[in-house]
Amino acid sequence: MKHLFTFLTLLCVSLSIQAAGEQKQVFGRYEVHYMMLNSTTLSAEVARSYQLQRSGKMGYLMISVLENKEGGDLPQAVPAMVSARIKNLIGQERDIELREIQEQGGIYYVGNFSFDDEDIYRFEIDVKAEPGQDRPFTVRHQQQMYFE
Repeated sequence: MKHLFTFLTLLCVSLSIQAAGEQKQVFGRYEVHYMMLNSTTLSAEVARSYQLQRSGKMGYLMISVLENKEGGDLPQAVPAMVSARIKNLIGQERDIELREIQEQGGIYYVGNFSFDDEDIYRFEIDVKAEPGQDRPFTVRHQQQMYFE
């Protein structure tokens, strides 16, 4: 429980310091929330508990998928098939290995990636939120990453 509170607090703080504000894309009744930050923004304890590498040259990606149900007050976390890739501006591309974390009504997909200081990266996240969904929702995001 303590780790969940720490992780969620970090998420809120991290989202508030992003220049663009909240990062999400909406696909019909689904919302895909995501953030990419230097892994040093995580405390050592939180990084260890979520098995994330913590380094000034490593970033982490966190994704959650929420569903807005008719008549529902708040969107609810839903499990999904999620994959992610990172590409630099010269076209070098690699997959980001994601792990699913379920805690107290929240479902998160997290993974680490290495990056070069001040480089701009394109992230592509594919989400299948429903069984039998033919095509994934695709989130595309570009962000500059910095060493700490």
